[in-house]
Amino acid sequence: MMALVPVTLVFPLERPVFLKEEGAKLYSTFPYWLSHNIIELPLLVIFPLITCLIIYWLAGLSNTAVQFFTFYLISFLISFNGASVGLILGSVIQDAKSVSAVTPVVLIPLVIFAGFIKNRSNYPVWLGWI
Repeated sequence: MMALVPVTLVFPLERPVFLKEEGAKLYSTFPYWLSHNIIELPLLVIFPLITCLIIYWLAGLSNTAVQFFTFYLISFLISFNGASVGLILGSVIQDAKSVSAVTPVVLIPLVIFAGFIKNRSNYPVWLGWI
């Protein structure tokens, strides 16, 4: 989710330009989204790779290439997901200060219920759906 925070602060600053250009029918939302993700792609590839190179062997995981690249693929997809959630937050909330305040409110439950702190089976039944 390291990719979430920088993306949330970018779109509120780009919003007036995007709305002006979209209003002039220069492009629609999908080409903007696609170009934004292509620009972010090197960061979304490199940072998880560096993290995986460090963490994989420090954690003592298996030394096979298939398992390492599976680990990396999952890390990349999580990073891409974080950037997408950040873009959603940045597009829904118009003020950069408000985005900075709301981001932890969205991020903390994701971290808590992701299974890193407690297993899903340890949560109460009424909370397990999260």
